[in-house]
Amino acid sequence: MLTRRFTLCFFLLAKSAHGQDAGTASFDPGTYGEPITAQVIVQNCSAPDDGNYCLFYGDGGRWAAARGQNSNEIALELVAQAPVNTPFLITGDIVSFGDITAEVAISKIEPGTPDLWAPTRDAMQGGWTSTEDPQSTLSIWGSEQVSAYGGETVDVSTMTFSQSCLDGTTLERGFFTQTMGGDPLDSFCYEVLNVTPDRLDLSYVGRGNTLSFTRTR
Repeated sequence: MLTRRFTLCFFLLAKSAHGQDAGTASFDPGTYGEPITAQVIVQNCSAPDDGNYCLFYGDGGRWAAARGQNSNEIALELVAQAPVNTPFLITGDIVSFGDITAEVAISKIEPGTPDLWAPTRDAMQGGWTSTEDPQSTLSIWGSEQVSAYGGETVDVSTMTFSQSCLDGTTLERGFFTQTMGGDPLDSFCYEVLNVTPDRLDLSYVGRGNTLSFTRTR
């Protein structure tokens, strides 16, 4: 609810404070590549010395918009001030594709529809420690997951909440991960069995074993 209120309120301010606004297209479709419109949620906007990109997740993809280039800067200013997981509808062009990331130029941004997975996603945010091995941990922020062992990062993955795995296996409440820098077709899929403020139980789809975690203190 907080992110939804932020989106609507700041969107109105962004429209009234500038000659060019966040919700009006700053270029014609197809100017920089294939036109797209996507429902997304915000991950973060990095600092100028760390890539200077705004990152989003949604519609099965990871989207990166470079600041100071071809995007609507008023729109990216709004995104930079939005809390993680704020929903938006973005319109623009796909500039290029990477492994699991598409670089986009954003023409305009509008309030998005509520994220249906928000209750589960929000409940899972933060740090978790395996009940079987305290050296094994997960850290979840937005739509990204960091797996670590003994304090050393093992991998960083994207998390896509969905009702199915990439192979089509049906999920009731789950997500699949894709390792950054890896093959996009290589993924791990999990059913969320239980999530409370202090405990997380996942079923590893395909193996059937349960992975349990407690909140890292």
